[in-house]
Amino acid sequence: MVDGLYGKPVYVAIGGEARLPEFSKGDLVTVSPPSLDPRSSDLTIDKIARVNGGRYSATIHLSADKSARPEFIDAHIRRLEALRRQKVVSREADGSWRVRGDYLDQVQAYEKQMAERRPVSIERHGSLTLRQMQTAMGSTWLDEHLRDVDDNLDARGFGAEVETARAARRSYLMKQGIIEKAQRRLRQTDLDTLKTRDLDDAGAFLSDKLGKAYAGALQKGRIDGVYRESIDRASGRFAVIERAKDFSLVPWRDVLERNRGKTVSGLVRPDGVSWRLTKGRGIS
Repeated sequence: MVDGLYGKPVYVAIGGEARLPEFSKGDLVTVSPPSLDPRSSDLTIDKIARVNGGRYSATIHLSADKSARPEFIDAHIRRLEALRRQKVVSREADGSWRVRGDYLDQVQAYEKQMAERRPVSIERHGSLTLRQMQTAMGSTWLDEHLRDVDDNLDARGFGAEVETARAARRSYLMKQGIIEKAQRRLRQTDLDTLKTRDLDDAGAFLSDKLGKAYAGALQKGRIDGVYRESIDRASGRFAVIERAKDFSLVPWRDVLERNRGKTVSGLVRPDGVSWRLTKGRGIS
């Protein structure tokens, strides 16, 4: 049961009790239906296969798009590997992939099957309570709400609590000199400022702990190093990527946990990080 913003509880079928341990009472969450549309990677795979006799490979992809980076092509390979286990595609002896003419139809059927098991997507907005978000030095869900949503004077129930928190958050941000008094909506630059301050504080603490310099939170580009640990901040969960002389902080993903202490490589983009995980040793 989710207490919505409009004064009414919403009962959500989440796809079985196995998912319940992911969430705790009081968590701030956004619940949405899963997308059944083909992913952009599926459209690319289908397009390339159609003009190459129903075959896809990294070499064929690079021939079709010479600007494609290895991490981008790797993401398509991972997608195909997942679909191979569902018998949507097959892998040839030479490492290429056999993609049928009805690939997109097969993918849609697979996504519908997955949606029956997990009928909704649930995003948990960090570990802070709504009250803690009011004075947090970081970019939180409350800041996103102030960026994206106008004031709602008719809000009831939990929505009324959010309206109270919005006013308190504005007051705090004005005292910190981050926004101006007349500013009603937050700008993305305001959220960026909050996130930078949050991660700079985390970097200073970790620098003493690791005895290495903090190289800053990487916003885009390649990241290489050893995954040491994850840290929870007001702005979310971040991975500590350590190198010989310094370390960086990047958005965390659960796929990293099986590679803790190992060398990882990824491509940081505005929407997250695409990881290439190896079996290499960590920094001694």
